[in-house]
Amino acid sequence: MEHQAQISTTSRVYVYDTDSRVWSRKNCSSGFAYSDGEATEAYVAKVIRSASDLGTDSAELRDAIRDWPTRYHFDGCRANLLRPIQKHLQGTVLEIGAGCGAITRYLGECGGSVVAVEGSQRRATIAASRCRDLPNVQVYCDNIAHFQNATRFDVVTLIGVLEYSRRFLDAQDPIGEMLSYCYEFLKPDGLLIVAIENQLGLKYFAGAPEDHGGQTYKGVMDLYTADSAVTFGRRELVGRLEKSGFAHCSFLYPLPDYKLPRIILHEAAFQEPLDFLGLLQGADQSSDCGSRLFAEELTWPVLVRNGLAPDLMNSFLVIASKYATPRLDAADRVDMYTSARCRAFAKATHIRRERSGLVVRRERLYGESEPLRGKYSQILEDEPCLAGELYVNELVRIVNRPGWTAEDIADWAKPWLELLVSAATGQNRHGTSTAPHTDELQLPGRFVDCTPFNVVKSPDDTLHPFDLEYAANKPVPFSFVAFRGLYISLAKRSTVAKSKSSRRIAKLIREVMMLAGLPLSARQCRDAVAREGEFQQIVCASLRPPISEAWAKMSMLLKRLSMRPATRPTVAGRVLRRLKRVLRNVLRRASLIGKSRLGG
Repeated sequence: MEHQAQISTTSRVYVYDTDSRVWSRKNCSSGFAYSDGEATEAYVAKVIRSASDLGTDSAELRDAIRDWPTRYHFDGCRANLLRPIQKHLQGTVLEIGAGCGAITRYLGECGGSVVAVEGSQRRATIAASRCRDLPNVQVYCDNIAHFQNATRFDVVTLIGVLEYSRRFLDAQDPIGEMLSYCYEFLKPDGLLIVAIENQLGLKYFAGAPEDHGGQTYKGVMDLYTADSAVTFGRRELVGRLEKSGFAHCSFLYPLPDYKLPRIILHEAAFQEPLDFLGLLQGADQSSDCGSRLFAEELTWPVLVRNGLAPDLMNSFLVIASKYATPRLDAADRVDMYTSARCRAFAKATHIRRERSGLVVRRERLYGESEPLRGKYSQILEDEPCLAGELYVNELVRIVNRPGWTAEDIADWAKPWLELLVSAATGQNRHGTSTAPHTDELQLPGRFVDCTPFNVVKSPDDTLHPFDLEYAANKPVPFSFVAFRGLYISLAKRSTVAKSKSSRRIAKLIREVMMLAGLPLSARQCRDAVAREGEFQQIVCASLRPPISEAWAKMSMLLKRLSMRPATRPTVAGRVLRRLKRVLRNVLRRASLIGKSRLGG
């Protein structure tokens, strides 16, 4: 009966255009002015129109990424936001604000009957094109304020939409009006899913520009206007939802934010003895958002200890309902997704509280068989969550202390390097064990991933390798693993204080290895760079290798902290700052496609 009523309403109010595959209002030029720019959307439409693989994980679309807007539309990381609640995305689903269809595509792949509403005719057409092979997806071009549909839905989504209500709804309280529409379209036992930035997100206090408009501190100073985008803190957002009739809310926390999340924290995660500094390093995105006033990754553990982390997360993912508390798996603590790889190597990692304690469970994101790509294979194993902290954590503290030196890094690296040497085979030329020649040492193939990101330092200072997911099919040079571990550890630093040593990564690595008594030659470094580029190209398939000799020589100066007095800069200082900004943008754009998180 409900299906027949839906057909009647649709045919009475809307007309289907076979060219655009979009249902539009009869005799009405619907649509509103929200756009990423005509040139950008024309490019997105052309890429999708000509693509043979439209899937969420499409390498074909990923290869078409050329800037931030296209990354937002084509990067499969968008779907990570909803993966932890995939089992709830069944039945009938209403997506409000479909955009160009990235989330629409994932909702359709989950198997439910999806109705996507988008106010821009061009964007609705692109969304329909993205889902043209999914018969369970219908796209409507309409403002939600005018949308007519007899169906009551199991799920309604507002992904990056609620904050724009003031722009597109003519009401005294546009936020309340939008939530009331959601309430009316939901079944009594349905779920509303809201993703939105946190007005009080930590990144904004650290100096990140506002997501809507690019102004710094606009949100934390509450400088919104009557027709601007607006976000809310956690407490205020809960109040808004409760006022609109959603009596029960569960929060999840996507990091670095809801747009391209790599980590999703559950509420109960903050009650566990987790290494939040180590855990959240992989979620930092400050290198894409300008300089910072302080290192956010060092701040998270302090916030967790003081019970403030949930209120300062950069984004919220809220699952709200009218009458019953949304039923999420009580054992879930953390979900991590490594999807910026070729399909065969993509993985999901879940930290869960089970009878035996905290357990780390790993699985292939797409359920495919174990990949073997020539020289390397991938091995995913479940492990207990080890007590202690990630070995790389101390390096984070070192490089954020003004005046750090290569000697400080060498002292930090020695125990890890000794761990590698103890696992190595091969004799040095003198036949002793005190000063091995690095060009004669070979490590077992399983140690290729034994970087400081994959070593835990236990409370008794013992080092324990974990998550060694890659294995070479034959022994690998010690010099490669040592260079690889130091390069990844240094290049991933998003904030760096002023130092007394060189910040050029390749030079710093050679200096550190010399001070550690395990010198690397220029030839070994070049070989390590070539091996790393080859390794990452195998794992990332069509992505460009994110490391080359030029990248290995990159200076950490580009990531220096802005911890200095608020004095007026000189003309020379302003010119130097502008040059640094230009160079940072050039390097970021050149590596946009190639960057991926491989170690961990």
